Amino acid sequence: MLARWWILLGCAPGLWASWTDTSTGIDLNKLPHPALTKIHAGVLKAGERTAFDGISATATADEVVLTGKAWTARLCATCFDEVWRADLDANGTQDFVIFGAGPYEEGRTTPLYSMTFLLMDSSGLPLPFFTGVFRGENGDAIKHLVNWEGQIRLLISRYDEIPSDGSVAPYCSGHWVTQLYGFSNGAVEEVRKTVGGFRFPYVRNWAYSGPECENHPTGFTGPANIIEVRTTSKDVLAELPDCESLKPDAVLYDTAAAREIAFPNLRGNAQLQLMEKVQSRELRGAHGCDVTLMWGRPRRSP
Repeated sequence: MLARWWILLGCAPGLWASWTDTSTGIDLNKLPHPALTKIHAGVLKAGERTAFDGISATATADEVVLTGKAWTARLCATCFDEVWRADLDANGTQDFVIFGAGPYEEGRTTPLYSMTFLLMDSSGLPLPFFTGVFRGENGDAIKHLVNWEGQIRLLISRYDEIPSDGSVAPYCSGHWVTQLYGFSNGAVEEVRKTVGGFRFPYVRNWAYSGPECENHPTGFTGPANIIEVRTTSKDVLAELPDCESLKPDAVLYDTAAAREIAFPNLRGNAQLQLMEKVQSRELRGAHGCDVTLMWGRPRRSP
């Protein structure tokens, strides 16, 4: 089991902290889960190929390219490990959930793993969704999908070190924010309600005790960062303020002939190349300079 431990700057020597030893407050093992079918397991080495459900997967050193009928999707090489199948949005077609490590570099608040979703429509074209997850090994990733009220939902937890307890040192307290998402006809939308005994978004404060933390109080606290993530209606802003560049979780580019999708990959430039093609676009789920989905199309002829 991988673990990351980080020295806390500004605190007494010997104090260590990590999201690995704090709890979201929600035990995924105790929740009801939908029945999904695992159809692939194992990271592909460069040059290797596999296929499932009419989709081919080809690996290079830096990425895996998925190819279906009139579409391609590119994701980081280590992001492709487990592939699961189920009709997540109840539209009568089978969707795909891909789990793997990466694509982000390690950081104190950075998730080690990711879940990539391909929500298939009736014509066989995928709509993308992507999220990082902090716990993924030993089958933990797929446990983020729950079965509540007869629908498949997705739990996404995010970790921060914004002080939640002003009586302890910097980096000695923070928040876990867990948000609930639903799938509907290829789209992903946040669900804000009480379900399964939790009120979502569910915020759990965490704090360390001990002399290293208690001898250096911050004296202030801040609210948890709750991010709006969705792939439904477009955002009206053509450009986001104070952003040198947008950072999309997924880029989708449509032409009359094919659909191209690119997911985050620090070792590849597929997203940048796709964004350079875009002439007309919709931004969905904009939060700061980050965008859940950039949906682009070529400029129409006059």
